[in-house]
Amino acid sequence: MSKGSSPDFAVIVNSSLLETLGRSLNTSLTTLCVILALFLFGGTTIHNFILVLLIGLLAGTYSSLFIASPL
Repeated sequence: MSKGSSPDFAVIVNSSLLETLGRSLNTSLTTLCVILALFLFGGTTIHNFILVLLIGLLAGTYSSLFIASPL
């Protein structure tokens, strides 16, 4: 990129969305690893709570990737 020229608006939006997508997926996968560790090493009393956490994680990931991104 030469000095004084600015990149196209579509290029900026596209790169921003790709960076956000990567961060959102990394955060969700890291949280999923913790939830799975709690499920494997936690007691039977915590399994219902882990199910609720998993549903919330899936809903939050879906909303941030497919609902909030196009806005």
